[in-house]
Amino acid sequence: MNPKTTQAYNRLKGLLHGVFLDRHVNRNEIMELKDWCYAHEELATDGPFKDFFYEIKAILDTGVVTAEEILDMNVILTDYRKHFIPKDQAIADINFLKGICYGILADGEINKHEVYMLKTWLKENEHLCTEPPYKNFYIIITKVLEDNKVDQEEAKMLKQLFSDFLSE
Repeated sequence: MNPKTTQAYNRLKGLLHGVFLDRHVNRNEIMELKDWCYAHEELATDGPFKDFFYEIKAILDTGVVTAEEILDMNVILTDYRKHFIPKDQAIADINFLKGICYGILADGEINKHEVYMLKTWLKENEHLCTEPPYKNFYIIITKVLEDNKVDQEEAKMLKQLFSDFLSE
């Protein structure tokens, strides 16, 4: 399997996860999903990537994406997962984490529930603890959640953390 298609697949999985963490889908999040399609259309020339890509794109082309359609897109990805088994699971998980960050940033706001759910995902994926972003993310997110809220300064800090991670 082409490493670029596996990377794109895992980022989309993470992006859908990140978009849906707060259970709401807004215009900016739909645009982020459409941007993913635009950025990866060149990979959709044949095989399973082409097949799932156009199924996802058809949902996004309607212009309105509901929470149910996000779940439908997750089902589509699950149906195709056997075609995108990564050679290195840690790299796949980092790409998934990048997708989550894109999804959280997409609506321009970071709320406590999103941060809590991200912390839960990080805790469930402790095997990444040797990877540089995992340790930093987990430490910062744990500190942010100590008072059980995300204030404006913490949200700003998290946006910067995510943006820096995505630019690597």
